[in-house]
Amino acid sequence: MNLLNSYQRARLLLLIGSVFSFIAFWYSARVFHIPPYPGYQSALLVHSPYVLPFLIIAIVLAVSVAIGTAVAGIVRFNAGLLTASLGLAALSFRGGEPRHTVLTALSLIGPGQIFLRFFVELLILSIFVGIAWYILRRLYTSGKLRDRETSIMDEGESVTPSAEFSSLAVQFIFTALLVMLIAQSEAKQQVMGAIFIASWAGSAFAHTFIPTGPRSWYWLPPLLVGLLGFLLAWVFPPSGLFTADFRGSFAGLYRPMPLDYASMGPAGAIIGHWMSRRWQRDRNAAQTTTA
Repeated sequence: MNLLNSYQRARLLLLIGSVFSFIAFWYSARVFHIPPYPGYQSALLVHSPYVLPFLIIAIVLAVSVAIGTAVAGIVRFNAGLLTASLGLAALSFRGGEPRHTVLTALSLIGPGQIFLRFFVELLILSIFVGIAWYILRRLYTSGKLRDRETSIMDEGESVTPSAEFSSLAVQFIFTALLVMLIAQSEAKQQVMGAIFIASWAGSAFAHTFIPTGPRSWYWLPPLLVGLLGFLLAWVFPPSGLFTADFRGSFAGLYRPMPLDYASMGPAGAIIGHWMSRRWQRDRNAAQTTTA
C-alpha cells in the first residue's frame, strides 16, 4: 500500500532536493568564506577575492541542479533548477541584512560603484542560471529528460514567438510592480519574500492568460527586474544611501540583493509557471468534457 499519493510524493522529492542544495551551498560557503563577513555582507563583489566565490557557486549550482534533477526530475524535467535556486538562498541568508551590505560597501568601494557592482554580480549569476536552464532544455528537447505531466501538456502544443514575448513582457511588468509594492523595507525576510511572491504571481498571472510551453524563458523576467533596479539606482543614486534607508518609487527594486533575485526570482517563477500549466491542463480537460 502506498503511504503517499502522487502529489505528496512530488512535494517530498522537491523538498529533499531543495534541502540538499541548501546544505551544499551553506557548507561550501562556510568552507570558502562566502561571504567573508557573515551577517554583514550578502554581496559577492564588495570584498575580494572576486573570482573564487563565483567559481564555487558555479560548481555547487551545477552539482545541485544535477542531483535535484536526479531526485525530483520525475516531477518536472526542470525541477533541478528549482531546487538549486532555493539552495542558493543559503548564501543570501548567510550574508545578512541588505542594510549591512550597503553600509559595508560604502566603506570599501564608495557610493559611486555600489549598484554597478550589484548589477554586474546579478548579471553573472543570471548567466549561471541561464546556462543551467539551457542544458536542461536541450536534454528535454532531445528526449533525455521527460516527465509524464510535461509530456502530456506538450502534446500538440504550439506557442508563437509573439505570444512568448508578450507573456514574458507581462510577467516582467507584473513582477516589477509587485516587487515595488511589497519590498517596503530592507529586512531580509521581507525582501526575499517580496522577490519570491512577486516572481511567483507574475509568472502564474502572465502564463495563465498567455500560455507558454515548458521551454519558455519564464525564469528570466525576475532577473531582468533586478538588473533594471540596480541600473536605475546607479544612474540615479537614491536618497538615503548613506543610511541604507532607501525611499522613492523604485526603491523596492534595489532593496533586495543580487543573491535574493538570483535565488528567489527563478524559484518563484518556476513554481508560478508550473501552476499556470496545471490550470491550463484543467481548463483543457473541462472544455473537452463539455464538448
